[in-house]
Amino acid sequence: QNPAEAKKLSGRLMLTLSTKVSLLTILLVLAIPFFSIAQYPEQDLSMLVWGNKLEADYQRSYSDLNATSMNTSSLLEDSVREMMTFYDVGTANYFPYRLDTFTEQVTLPDGRQVTIPGAALL
Repeated sequence: QNPAEAKKLSGRLMLTLSTKVSLLTILLVLAIPFFSIAQYPEQDLSMLVWGNKLEADYQRSYSDLNATSMNTSSLLEDSVREMMTFYDVGTANYFPYRLDTFTEQVTLPDGRQVTIPGAALL
């Protein structure tokens, strides 16, 4: 009936509608991630961390064998077993399918042949 009243009603309707759409959008943005909590994480860095740990343990084994008169070190082997347990016991059904590592038989600078076992476990 009155154009000013229709314009006022239109403004209130637009405000109510936009408020509800905004609240629904915020609710969806906050609620959607809850549906994927039980799935794999977005970034699983465990394989990268295990690779770095195994490399560091191999280097540590090499350094220890070079500094002492021992002929073998089980540090890398223990780390590989620990990694295998981590992936066997975990809830995720994935695992590293291949482990490329350094050779188990190593010749030190002084000519000694030493062993760093661990690669043959996988």
